[in-house]
Amino acid sequence: MLVCGRRKWRTIIIFLVIISALCIFPLYSGILHEESTDSYIAKQNEVFVDVPSITSPDIGRHFNPKLLAGLMADIKSNKSNNVINHQKVLMKQDVDRDVVNYNVHAFYYAWYGNPGQDGEYFHWNHEYLPHWEKKISDKYPTGQAHIPPDDIGSSYYPLLGPYSSSDETVTRSHMIQMQQAGIGVLALSWYPPGLADDHGKPIEHYIPTLFDIADQYNIKVCFHIEPYKDRSPESVKENLKYIIETYGDHPAFYRTSTSEGSRKLPLVYVYDSYLIPANQWSKILKKRAEISIRGSIFDAVVIGLLVEKKHIWELSSAGFDGFYTYFAAEKFSYGSTRRYWREIESFAIENKMIFIPSIGPGYDDTSVRPWNNINSRKRNDGAYYETGWHKATTLSTVNIVSITSFNEWHEGTQIEPASPQSRHGKSVYLTYEPHDPDYYLKLTKKWSMKMLNATRDVT
Repeated sequence: MLVCGRRKWRTIIIFLVIISALCIFPLYSGILHEESTDSYIAKQNEVFVDVPSITSPDIGRHFNPKLLAGLMADIKSNKSNNVINHQKVLMKQDVDRDVVNYNVHAFYYAWYGNPGQDGEYFHWNHEYLPHWEKKISDKYPTGQAHIPPDDIGSSYYPLLGPYSSSDETVTRSHMIQMQQAGIGVLALSWYPPGLADDHGKPIEHYIPTLFDIADQYNIKVCFHIEPYKDRSPESVKENLKYIIETYGDHPAFYRTSTSEGSRKLPLVYVYDSYLIPANQWSKILKKRAEISIRGSIFDAVVIGLLVEKKHIWELSSAGFDGFYTYFAAEKFSYGSTRRYWREIESFAIENKMIFIPSIGPGYDDTSVRPWNNINSRKRNDGAYYETGWHKATTLSTVNIVSITSFNEWHEGTQIEPASPQSRHGKSVYLTYEPHDPDYYLKLTKKWSMKMLNATRDVT
């Protein structure tokens, strides 16, 4: 019995050793060939951390600003291996985990440049603009430019530093932030190919890359057409044709349902639309006009800017599909004054138009317009932003809310993370403290999901 028992146990042990070897060898081989897997997952968990939200306990996973800061430090110091590792971390995301709301649009600016990526700074070195009255201008340091990286044309300092908008790592981090904030649509500030604003460079070469990265995070892109030189209804029609032919087949290209059937159309915002008279706009926006876009393959939902009260009638008579208010400074304009929003909504209902209110976290452009402090709006620990969200989401027929802005740093309307920083050791930039750098992304997530859930309840 004893001898047989030993033989039996010896056989069992040998069998177990063979089975273990067969199981362990592939695993070990996998570790040898894919040794980064565990560290990859570990680093992914470093990018997003489970922390309780200041404003909502169900927001959960948030961007880790320390890792982002480390990423940008590696870029600045040209530590290529570290940059590659960070990029892997930023790329490895569970996209399906984070729901975005395609009825939340954020105005986005890809006009920033720095020496590392572009050979020089642009926009971060924005000059102080003069007041139109000389006696007021003379009181301020107008004309001189800011000197990055310590001194930039903003009252806040970005967590990523004075970045380049054509840096893929920056674009990827922006898309991650938008996704985490529940933002579904990026409204890209756009000039036709070869054109740019007075302080930037043309960005058309980079837009395909931006589309590709946005698509990886389920973000859609629409266009915010700026008032370029000699803009006209005819040129805007050509712009629409170019945009649709160039980007219309990309999965990240934003289209929206219309009230006139199942066909989905691109949506475009037209900034400073009031610069062109209504009877000129009607040439392309009225159905029976000679060069109308209506019913053609280049048709679109065209949203004009509402500034003064008279613009609601002008936009309606011109054939615009709707209007947005853009400005983040409460009471700066008729359109940005929240107590008028129900009145504006009623007009939209009566005239079968789309009303897209714009909300922002605050306003401070004194680093480029030092004489404009009267229009500054304090953030009040997020209360200003949340009040705007509340006003917009309690309008009964408003389906889309626009955010001014994701990253318009000159006017201090950004929700992108900001970092504490001093300006040449003298003055100090404004911050979101005592809250985290990603505080306004968290607030956006809270309201974006609240808006989305309300829509689901209705449907």
